[in-house]
Amino acid sequence: MGTCGLFVEKSGRFYPSGQTSGTVGRLHFYSRHFPCLEVDTSTYAIPEVETVRTWCKATPKGFRFHFKVFGMLTARGGNVANLPTTIRKSLPPGVQKKQWLTLHDLGEDLLGQLWETFNKALRPANDGCRTTKNAQLPYSVHTIHAIHYSCHTCHTIKPCIPC
Repeated sequence: MGTCGLFVEKSGRFYPSGQTSGTVGRLHFYSRHFPCLEVDTSTYAIPEVETVRTWCKATPKGFRFHFKVFGMLTARGGNVANLPTTIRKSLPPGVQKKQWLTLHDLGEDLLGQLWETFNKALRPANDGCRTTKNAQLPYSVHTIHAIHYSCHTCHTIKPCIPC
């Protein structure tokens, strides 16, 4: 059992003094008391590969990360500002000006690139067989498409087989 996110507490009841600032310090301490963590920040933005690598280094062998799938991939769309820069720059000019995008706005190629970017970001945790991906899926045609696409690419929604 673990928690959703690394809570920040001010009282000093859980984290010792000096461990309340900085994600890596909190994660290092947290991982000595809990075997897993649900990473909810991946819902709002795809993490950088180096960030995930740093998180893995801060935790002991056997610690599991449960990443939430990037929100735009599980919903009908999302805020264009939440897209990775490379994807945002690849949007057609008329679509770049929108604030809210649908999966249809992305098109097949960019949707594929978005899944690939998400999966690549989590690869450091996947390679160590330390991750699962959780999707909060509203029922929609777009979601059905997203699940179909994700289940046919490597390192996707399916949980990692224990090492």
